[in-house]
Amino acid sequence: MPEFGQSLEAVRLRRIYQELAAYRWSIEVGGITYEGVPHATDDRSKTLINGRVAAMENGSLPAPVEWKAADGSTVTFQTAAEFNAFANAVARHVAQCFQAETFVAQELQFAADPRSVDLEGRFDSRFTILKAQ
Repeated sequence: MPEFGQSLEAVRLRRIYQELAAYRWSIEVGGITYEGVPHATDDRSKTLINGRVAAMENGSLPAPVEWKAADGSTVTFQTAAEFNAFANAVARHVAQCFQAETFVAQELQFAADPRSVDLEGRFDSRFTILKAQ
C-alpha cells in the first residue's frame, strides 16, 4: 500500500533504490583481497584501519603494524607507507562501491521500466570497470 500522498510507482521505485543500496552495502562490507590476502571491510574494520592511520600520523603508534586478515592470518606492514597503501585500497573499494551504485541509480532514472533493470548485474559490471581503472 503506498504511503499517503505517494503513487504506487514512487513506492516501487523507492524499494528498487533500497534494493540497490542493500546490494552495494553487501559488496562494500564483503571484503577485499590485498596482495593476495583477504581482508575484512565491515564497518568495524574500516574504523580500526582509520584509527591506526590516525595514530601513525600523530606519532602515538608507529609502524610496524600487525594486522589480522579475514582468513585469520596476521599480516605485518613494516612501514606506515605500507599500511597507508592498504588503507587506501580499502577506501578505494568503498568509493568504487558508491560510484557503481550511483551509476546504476542514474540508469534507473532513465529506464522505461526500472523493475526490468538487473540491479546486481549492472552494479557488478560497473564495479568491475571501476576496479580496472
